[in-house]
Amino acid sequence: MFFIAWIGSVFCDNQCFTSVFTDCARSTLGFEDSDDTPTLCKHLKKQFDCLSEKAVICRMGFSKEAQKVSEILKQMCTKGNTINAEFERQKKCFKTAVDERKCHDPMDKILGTGETLKEMIRSNKEACKQLDSYSRCIVSSVETKCGRSNKNFFSSLFDPMMKFGQAVCDQLVTPADENTNEPRNVALISPIAIIPSFFIYA
Repeated sequence: MFFIAWIGSVFCDNQCFTSVFTDCARSTLGFEDSDDTPTLCKHLKKQFDCLSEKAVICRMGFSKEAQKVSEILKQMCTKGNTINAEFERQKKCFKTAVDERKCHDPMDKILGTGETLKEMIRSNKEACKQLDSYSRCIVSSVETKCGRSNKNFFSSLFDPMMKFGQAVCDQLVTPADENTNEPRNVALISPIAIIPSFFIYA
């Protein structure tokens, strides 16, 4: 009986979290339509904060990881603090390193195969299986391009983001029913689409 109740609770939490697709969409957050290029501190932080708030409201299992990322983004975007100053100094190099094609090409190949809803969910599941190797590739790229000492600072930002990504994979993507017909499906949330953008659009 407890197991059945737990399954029902998870389903309700996931149903609640589907509101992230409407309430946290770019248009509903007041982003100007004429601004085609998103930026971390003007756009992406606001969007992720909305996602984090939804995770708390809907009692998602990854709410703590999401809140940790929101706090990191706040520090990255708050002028005058130590983290912001160091990030501003390093962000150009981080952007180049994170945008490394040898890291992204395997993921793009996986995620680019889905056309139907079922195929997109399946592709996202496969991408989640590659999350660790993707993370190692990015960190290695940062060390090569930005130096070992700067890699440590990068990891202090990136590692909590990847923990959030892994939690999303474990709790939303991997258990998802591939035969669903619901277009606003939480299994379509892709950590690979979210996390690199924090550095690429900084």
